[in-house]
Amino acid sequence: EHIVIIAVLADTVPHVPTEERLTIDDSRHSGEGIVAVTARFGFHDEQDLPEALRKARELPADIDLDTASYFLCHVTIERGHDPGLKRWRKRLFISLAHHAATSADYFNLPIDQTVTIRTRIML
Repeated sequence: EHIVIIAVLADTVPHVPTEERLTIDDSRHSGEGIVAVTARFGFHDEQDLPEALRKARELPADIDLDTASYFLCHVTIERGHDPGLKRWRKRLFISLAHHAATSADYFNLPIDQTVTIRTRIML
C-alpha cells in the first residue's frame, strides 16, 4: 500500500499544461510507501485531483484511484471576542466562508471516498 500526500498550488498563470501539472517525489520516503505529489493548477484550470492523478505516469502502478480514500481538513470560522477585526468585518468574513464551496467539490473528489476532518478557529 502507498500513502500519497498531495499539496495543491494555485499558480499565477491562467493554465498549467497537463504534462507540467504534477511533480512526484517518492525518493524521500520510498522505503515507507509514501509518495509526495505537488499539483499545480492555473487560475482558469479545473482543479480535478482524481483526473490529474489518473494522468500521472510516475505514480506507483498499484495505486487504485477508484478505491482511494481522500482526507481533507475543513476549517470552520466562528466569531470570538478577539479585538483584532471590527465586528462587521468578522461577520462579513464568516458569512463568505460559510458560503464557499467545500474542498471536496472544488477538487472534484468522490464524496463516498472522502473523509473530512474538521477544526474551528475563532476570529
